[in-house]
Amino acid sequence: MLSSPQFSMAAWWSSALPLLLIASAVFINEWITNPTCTTSGHPSNGDMLRSGDLRVMMVSDLLLGDPDADLAQRLARHTFLSKALRKSVDMVRPDMIVVLGDLSAGGSDLNVGKWLDELQEFQWMLGPYVGLPMYVVLGERDMGRCGELDEEFIGGIAGYLPGMDSAGCGAFEVKNVTFVSLNGVALQCKDGQLRFGVERVIERESMELRSRVQETGGNGDVGVDEFQWRDNGVESGTGPVVLVHFPLHQMGVDYNGKTSSTEDDFWIASSRGFGSYNDSVIVGVKQYESVDSLPVNATQYIIHALKPRIVFSAHTHNFHDQIHSDGTREVTIPALRWAPGIQPGFVVSTFGENKAVFVEICSLPGVSGLAMCFKCCVSIILMLMTMVLAKIYLHFVNIDLH
Repeated sequence: MLSSPQFSMAAWWSSALPLLLIASAVFINEWITNPTCTTSGHPSNGDMLRSGDLRVMMVSDLLLGDPDADLAQRLARHTFLSKALRKSVDMVRPDMIVVLGDLSAGGSDLNVGKWLDELQEFQWMLGPYVGLPMYVVLGERDMGRCGELDEEFIGGIAGYLPGMDSAGCGAFEVKNVTFVSLNGVALQCKDGQLRFGVERVIERESMELRSRVQETGGNGDVGVDEFQWRDNGVESGTGPVVLVHFPLHQMGVDYNGKTSSTEDDFWIASSRGFGSYNDSVIVGVKQYESVDSLPVNATQYIIHALKPRIVFSAHTHNFHDQIHSDGTREVTIPALRWAPGIQPGFVVSTFGENKAVFVEICSLPGVSGLAMCFKCCVSIILMLMTMVLAKIYLHFVNIDLH
């Protein structure tokens, strides 16, 4: 039978264990939802931030409503993601939020009403910040791949998303910063009215860009580049901020000068499986058969026609900041969700004067970090339990010896 001190210790431990478990859960919840932000690259023209500059928080690949998610994953989404979103918005204080595609996990299999339910779920997660202006770009998980695109479905969604047209594109201006969003999925397809609709948007915005440059006394002459795409003749970086879910074909160098890629690194899907191709097949059917980035021809079209100030893309689930061969900067947004192999995060972009763009990458602890933290908490609790049990055991041993 336990003596009074040992009985008190055992009783204390039985009452303290639930409190320790709750404290561990609170600690993990606070830690995993706390973002850490660092500056990526260097702002163009070296301008300094000003209080009135436009500040945009960009997220992507949330995959809400995943039918394959188990109970634990859904719990993590509603607890971790909602708290992470609110804490992040409170910390970075953006003027608006941009979702760069794949908001829904199964949008192409849903009707318009159910897709809008996923949008409302995201808005609910924002809590007190639901009133912030928000713009949504559509990804392949939102509307399907080539062959699955439903113009009526996309048009139905667009009717509820401010600034978006029936082709899944849009153009808007905030604080004198012009944004153009493009339907990247349609640009991957060989034909179809949606792709033609995207091309019309690019041509329209290109003409508006030339008009603005001519009004300010710049060179807006039209030229033709080596890829047979019409070039608007204005300086690179003069155009709008381009938002597109799929990254551009990578023919540039890393922003920090670490690595580069060439057209030989561009992967395509063909009847013979995956392979690479070079300049000799830039013109032809294969230019539309890209997998996880825009085709070469679409990339050249966007760069030469729009002269983007900067391009923001997503889809890869990882952050990347690079400069293309013409000087166009592209920032790829990481996925904001917890899954193996993914470092969840988001990007905050501040648009200053003289086309300056400041980019911050904000990261959250990933699944591996969460598992390690959980193991540490469990180990500490088990160690304390072992110490208490060992002390009780030694007490019994001492009694037997006497």
